[in-house]
Amino acid sequence: MGQSYSTSFAATENPISESGTWVNGLTDGHVWSDVKTTGGNAVGLQLYDATDNDSTALRTGTWAADQYVRCTAFVNGPASAGLPELEIRLRSTLSAHVCTGYEVLWSVPGSYNCQVQRWDGLDDHHELAGFACPAIDDGDILEAAIVGGVIKAWRNGVLLGTAPEDLTYSSGNPGIGFFSTAVDQAENDKFGWKDFYAQERSASAVVRISSAVSFENTANSGTAEIAIPADAELCVVSFGGYIASPATPFSGGALTLESTAMTAIAGADGDAGNQMVGLWWVPVPAGWRNANGTLAWNWLGTSNSQYSYRFMYGFYKNVHATTPVRDGHGAQGFPYTTPTLDAEPGDFVVAAADHYRSGATTATWTNATAVSTLLGGSGVTSMSWAEGTLNGADTLVCTWSATNDGGICALVLIPAAGGQIARPVSDVSVGNWTASSGTDRYAMVDEETASDTDYITSGAAPANDECVLALGALSTPVAGTVTLRVRAKYV
Repeated sequence: MGQSYSTSFAATENPISESGTWVNGLTDGHVWSDVKTTGGNAVGLQLYDATDNDSTALRTGTWAADQYVRCTAFVNGPASAGLPELEIRLRSTLSAHVCTGYEVLWSVPGSYNCQVQRWDGLDDHHELAGFACPAIDDGDILEAAIVGGVIKAWRNGVLLGTAPEDLTYSSGNPGIGFFSTAVDQAENDKFGWKDFYAQERSASAVVRISSAVSFENTANSGTAEIAIPADAELCVVSFGGYIASPATPFSGGALTLESTAMTAIAGADGDAGNQMVGLWWVPVPAGWRNANGTLAWNWLGTSNSQYSYRFMYGFYKNVHATTPVRDGHGAQGFPYTTPTLDAEPGDFVVAAADHYRSGATTATWTNATAVSTLLGGSGVTSMSWAEGTLNGADTLVCTWSATNDGGICALVLIPAAGGQIARPVSDVSVGNWTASSGTDRYAMVDEETASDTDYITSGAAPANDECVLALGALSTPVAGTVTLRVRAKYV
């Protein structure tokens, strides 16, 4: 998943430094304002002077272009002045008299909601989007992400909106910021961030290893021979069809591969209307690979489809061995929008949308990219197969060029377990422990390769001498082993 950084702002610093890993708006940019840390919070030092002198702090180093940031809001009572803003910076740069990149801001009192802005230098801002958002409360979790040219914002896990694509900046770093029109630092000290977590967004390890193959059939039950690749680990099948009466020709049926039942995602049995679309999956054991397999279906409806059933299928590898699917949902009818899907960084989304009758010439996806789109003709529905990644809980949308009934289904695949590592990123409480150099204890024990050149030491003859260090955040793991490694020496 790439590099990440997490801090709970344990040190008291003005401006924020954390061993020289932040640059600041005034100290380094000479124009804007610095960020300080105090009492476990980061707050801004801006005093309004009729300019956009936002307090700004960016992470140093080189970051991938696709980024995600999560922060917890600190709000100490109502701000009585200043229209306070909490800001997350994405793909941003800061140098003398120049600050570029993207900003997502939340209005603390909710007076102007949430906005996405682009910074273009000295004092040149462009609003890219605005979203409705309630006032921010102490402890709210605020998130922002940029993937490609698309920026999204969340509050407490709820997607607030997606900004139109903007490709002005292709590189830069994550960070934080604040703004208000207050002229009293006491007002600025009433709002800030309690913590900061930034992570590079990297491509999923999941790979499709076959084309999205299609075939048609009109019978309520039947079989088809399909080629299973030598390195296949998971098979995904979608289907669609139409019948005016009865309304649920597919409901309650079964789909198998090599006589093994495939799992239908929620909403895939088509029990909500005449136009049906489904998505099914099954792990592929080694004994099935590099050979033909029998795909069999047996729908329990009383009549055959008036339109041919459209089947599409694909095979995937690098999926989690024991828990390949995190989530899956489907919805029937227009517009073609999935329910909210649960996803973590690195997950891979597979989706299918079916369109009743002919007339549609294109299918455009939001949050996914079409892999194969097959247009219907006389007696055949249209179907589009798509793949993508999500920045967290979100939906997929398929828009056909002609409006008609249909449905959409999607599932979230978990990549193979490669292991996650969290290293110390900040001091929480240090007790009587001392650093071999400097003041940050965590910086003495955060190296990727163990080294005794720097270390921390307890107090003399310790009986209950505790040092608490914060670890970098991890994405929500599937079931497995968690190992804590500690190197220590008695002297």
